[in-house]
Amino acid sequence: MTKELLQIWILALFTILITQLLSAQVGTVSGFIYDQTSGIPLSFVNVWVKSTSRGTASNQDGYYILFLSPGKYLIVYSIVGYQRLEKEVVIRENENINLNVYLVPDSVEIDTVEVESLPNTNMEPRTIIVRRNEIEKIPPFLGEFDLLKTLPSFPGVVERDFSSRLYIQGGYPENNLILVDGVEVYNIEHSWGIISVFNSKMVKSVELIKGGFDATYGDRTSSVINITTREGNKNKICASGNVSLVSFSGVAEGPTINNGSWIIGIRRTYFDLLFPRRVLPDYHYFDFNFKIAQPVSKNSTINISSFIARDRLVEEGDLRWGTKVIGLNYVYLLNPNWIFNIASDLSSFGLTRDFTGENNPDYLDIFGSSIKIRAQNFYKTSVNEIGLELKKLDLDQWLSFSKTIFEGIEKGKRTYYYLTFYFQNELRVNKFFVFAWF
Repeated sequence: MTKELLQIWILALFTILITQLLSAQVGTVSGFIYDQTSGIPLSFVNVWVKSTSRGTASNQDGYYILFLSPGKYLIVYSIVGYQRLEKEVVIRENENINLNVYLVPDSVEIDTVEVESLPNTNMEPRTIIVRRNEIEKIPPFLGEFDLLKTLPSFPGVVERDFSSRLYIQGGYPENNLILVDGVEVYNIEHSWGIISVFNSKMVKSVELIKGGFDATYGDRTSSVINITTREGNKNKICASGNVSLVSFSGVAEGPTINNGSWIIGIRRTYFDLLFPRRVLPDYHYFDFNFKIAQPVSKNSTINISSFIARDRLVEEGDLRWGTKVIGLNYVYLLNPNWIFNIASDLSSFGLTRDFTGENNPDYLDIFGSSIKIRAQNFYKTSVNEIGLELKKLDLDQWLSFSKTIFEGIEKGKRTYYYLTFYFQNELRVNKFFVFAWF
């Protein structure tokens, strides 16, 4: 095993060295793309060089990089919902230009469009990206915009009985890996699956990968749902609220020092506050989101995010379940070609039920913690990535059985450790992508 790991390390370093040598004669244009109104980084923005076939897209942090030979170029930035922006640059040999841009929000009015169906001979994309404004275009369910209910509109994604549990590419919901800001979430359901635990006002984008996963995501067999929460407004303090048929919610956000931001979101049902228990069961759900993005220096940022979701039913007993997530992420831009990412997170799911009133409730707890280190190296035709993850998973349960049926107590605690290492190379050949990982 040690010999195999050594071979992987040698291959990874050799690949990175070759790409660095090959890139010695070109220059780079790199930077971050922001919303001019709020200062929030914009992900998946199209960036290309006019009159050429060269281009890229910003990542989830709004970062982009272009590799160009010496010369004069016109770079175009565009994304739906924003005005198109063009920037002229002059590249010299081995020059690195830092170019941060701000896009102006824009609404587009078009004439009537007639759509005619044509045979589709293209393959369905393996990756689908849904942004927050697209989530709110789907008709709400009980007045709630639910991001997971937008995904069944895509091929290969099925929901059953109005549940937020998704069956993707023929797999079971347990086969889906669901991440919030890179942290695995063990439970995604409010109200027994009728509504998901994700507040759409806090979501920046959702990435659905239906197959051909990168090595980053491990060994899941069905799909990866990668949810990125948005950053707060960097220019001013603002707040908004909403009341639906089942809940009320609110979001507050604003700037911090040194161009940082914070954002808080809450949501809660209100029927238990309006009606006594003799009219309706005493049930409610609640969720809370918090995120702070704070630049530490010109090239580094710390992101702290937290997410709590709770359900409780009091009806001839007490039933409670919920999810807690907290994540810390440090991003360092060493140079335009290298990004280092160090993350630590805690994620838990707990269920407690007490129908005896003897203060001896049954419970089930799942607690996971991990440390991740990742380095990305960019080259004009490829992206190299090395990652290491150490994860600890605790399972704890206590189940006591009614004496009217049979007598006994089942108790158990298990602890699992996972150590993961991967090296991945993404190579672009014309219009096709070839992925290789080990």
